[in-house]
Amino acid sequence: MPGADEPMNPWEPPGHADGFDAETARTDHAATDHAATERAAQALLNAFPEARLLAVVDGMRVVPLPDTLPITPAHRLLPNPRDWSRTPEHRGGVAQAWARARSRGVSQTRSVLRSGDAGNLYLFDLRSTHGVILAVFVDDREGAPLPDISGTDAPAPTRVGHIRRDHIGYVLELDQVATAMLGWSTGDLAGRPTVDVIHRDDYDSIVESWVGVLADPAVPSRWRGRHLCKDGTWLWVEQTHRSRLDDPAHRDVVSEIVDISPEYAARDAPSAGEERMLRLAEALPVGVFTIDVTGQVTFSNGRLHEILGAPRAERLADQLAHLEPGDRALVERAVEEVLRTRAEVDVEISAVGDGGGVRICRLALRPLTSERGTVTGAIGCLSDVTESLRARGRLEERAEQDSLTGCSNRASVLAALDRMVAQAAERTTGTAVVLVDVDGFADLNDRYGYAAGDEVLRAVGGRVQRSVRDEDHVGRIGGDEFLVACPGVRDADVARRLGERLADVLRSDVGRSPQPGGPAALSVPVQASVGVAWTTDAGVSGGQLVSAAGEAMQRSKRQGAGKAVVVEVGDRR
Repeated sequence: MPGADEPMNPWEPPGHADGFDAETARTDHAATDHAATERAAQALLNAFPEARLLAVVDGMRVVPLPDTLPITPAHRLLPNPRDWSRTPEHRGGVAQAWARARSRGVSQTRSVLRSGDAGNLYLFDLRSTHGVILAVFVDDREGAPLPDISGTDAPAPTRVGHIRRDHIGYVLELDQVATAMLGWSTGDLAGRPTVDVIHRDDYDSIVESWVGVLADPAVPSRWRGRHLCKDGTWLWVEQTHRSRLDDPAHRDVVSEIVDISPEYAARDAPSAGEERMLRLAEALPVGVFTIDVTGQVTFSNGRLHEILGAPRAERLADQLAHLEPGDRALVERAVEEVLRTRAEVDVEISAVGDGGGVRICRLALRPLTSERGTVTGAIGCLSDVTESLRARGRLEERAEQDSLTGCSNRASVLAALDRMVAQAAERTTGTAVVLVDVDGFADLNDRYGYAAGDEVLRAVGGRVQRSVRDEDHVGRIGGDEFLVACPGVRDADVARRLGERLADVLRSDVGRSPQPGGPAALSVPVQASVGVAWTTDAGVSGGQLVSAAGEAMQRSKRQGAGKAVVVEVGDRR
């Protein structure tokens, strides 16, 4: 029965080479009778002809089942090692069983496969006879009595290494076991401080352990953490420090070191819940990243790199290197604030995405903390808000515009006038309001129809907008009434000329193009009454100016000649 040559390594301690190593097999469980292990495996295979099997070698790499094993056609293939356990408790049991099998030759544990099948998992170290470690899963539904092979777990001596250090933690010597475990020789580490080869996340705990043994030399101090190996990998170890500083024959601290990586590898393997979270992060429409306190990127999803238009980088500074200097500095300050004060910070930046266009992005930064409340890093969510900002801008524009003429609506132009009046108090020039009313508009609607009336209003609005200054504000405030708010008008004569210019441009015909199947083109005569109110009095409000311009417009309408009428409001300065 073949197996896939697939690398699977959820529990294997770092540093073990793939493939069969007969010498390793002999030393791992030298105290175990290989023949007894062979007999136990054969007995189990015979007792359960439909059990599920898998052959693995060091590194938990799946290999084909050897033809030398007593395998029947009814035996089935066991899922790969990542599927041997569904819960963290069972992963821990499997990890311990794997370590026991390698050291003692055989082990067993309860397991629930990810498929949901529950049963007993047996591991046999058959490397010396068949070149593999054999995994046998016996389902609870098999029916036959389950054998107890715990008696074959012959105890094997624990391999403990030793490291000698001076009173400040500098390495003096490693024995052969420690060298074999870590790859370092005494010459490699002699004279180097211990923290040089300890994972940064474990600094605090090893310093605490070291201070403890120095403070009370009579009590050994135990520490667990990650030790750097010479090949660049990290190995979970347990060290027990014993002080001999008061012993004139030694003057050192000796640390017993044990490889505990199988136990911690099971803990570090992603759980089903963590895997779901990783999948969720990849499916999110926003970019997500996490960093540690040194700025090292510990996770980033694909969307982040789409938004930034940049490949993955190990450090956040490199990940953001293509941003504009101002935006890059903004993010750096925000990250520093989050890590230093545990604040929640949001910033807005620009990025050039995969499409090449500039994207407006909102970055939300939040602190990550340990169980003790210490900041361990930060998580960032990068949202591309370009389209939403454009949509909001369009909505705001529509909210301030008259939909028929494109001029400002009543509320918008009156608000602009109030701002002008408030600002005029700080200037020496005046403010003018021009009110335009289309004469005979009701009759025009009755005679030519509402479509023609709309065409006239659009034409009037366009002509007024083209005839005023850039700083003037034009709005439609009623059915056929337009208001122009004009800041910085020097005197009443300037206001008068503005009103007369508008009256002149509106005194003409408006053409209406024919519609398919409709009436012929029309030429609609238009005339407007124009009233102008001007003031330099800081006490005059915008409402007073509009009221005065309305009275002037009514005088213009009574005259009936389409001429502008100008009034001055308030006291002159």
